[in-house]
Amino acid sequence: MRLLPRLLLVSLPVSVLTNCERSASEGKSSTTLSNVLDSLLTGRKDDPSLVPKKLPSLDAREVGDADLPGFIDQKGKLAVLLTYRVAGEGEEPEAERKFAADFRKEMAAYSDVAALGLVDSERCRILKKEETGGVPRLRVFLEGREMYAGVGGMNISQCRNVVSYYADSLRKGSSPGVAALSPPRDMSPPEYASFVATPNRLIVVVYQASWYEPGKSLEPIFNSMALEFPGLATIGRFDIDASRDFTSRQGVTDLPDVRFFVNGKQVERFKGLRTFDQIRAIFHKNTQDLRPPPVAAIPPGEDGKPSVSRMKKGWMPPGVQKRSELGH
Repeated sequence: MRLLPRLLLVSLPVSVLTNCERSASEGKSSTTLSNVLDSLLTGRKDDPSLVPKKLPSLDAREVGDADLPGFIDQKGKLAVLLTYRVAGEGEEPEAERKFAADFRKEMAAYSDVAALGLVDSERCRILKKEETGGVPRLRVFLEGREMYAGVGGMNISQCRNVVSYYADSLRKGSSPGVAALSPPRDMSPPEYASFVATPNRLIVVVYQASWYEPGKSLEPIFNSMALEFPGLATIGRFDIDASRDFTSRQGVTDLPDVRFFVNGKQVERFKGLRTFDQIRAIFHKNTQDLRPPPVAAIPPGEDGKPSVSRMKKGWMPPGVQKRSELGH
């Protein structure tokens, strides 16, 4: 079946989409839209006033099992780990090595507040047990505490945005918050009122359905927006099938239906698909006057120093399972 044009704006009534769902369940063919948007992030801007006029050489090194504890426990510096395949033949390992080389160049801009650890995904046994999200994979630690655990397949711009966010916080003399970069999350009707009323933040409400394939093309875009606008935007998803009465009261008649709120007031809305640049323009326009809230410092321990918790054996990020548990 011929795919729809790449930049086609799709907006279909819920009644029609429900019929598509029914046809699919009866084994009839249905129209799908796959991977229509593949734009990369243009990158978040560093605050030039925070960047030293002369940067030191980047502390970049290979990190193995014996070096890992000391590396992530560095004082006053971000410990950035990039896991990838150091050896191996073929296009994928070669692409990962190029990715690591390019990312190393990007990291030079943060050499005053960050060190880069290059981890061989095949040889570092400590991390190998946990690396289930694919490679290359980015993780950020501050004085032994994991601040960010990325998934495999992030591009250079997304990785740079993560480091930029935490580097800016350190340069300002504040402690960045854990999981400040929060991805879009599923929500329920009881959360709606307090969610859209969140102050000093762009709140994005996405009405969708798990069976509506075209709407899934927006997911990577919103994931990118969460990375590019940390602390400024929060994205919540509502499944129309899980809350039909609620979505009916909200006047949802087309999918996807995306609404934007600032301080409880709706400021933007669109139905159907949009391009990466169109959605980014909405985020940019409505976050210009917002400022990220202050983040809490790492709580001190009994000795007055920042409390640190090391990774426990078998630790996995929330929502991630080992491959053995998935039956792979």
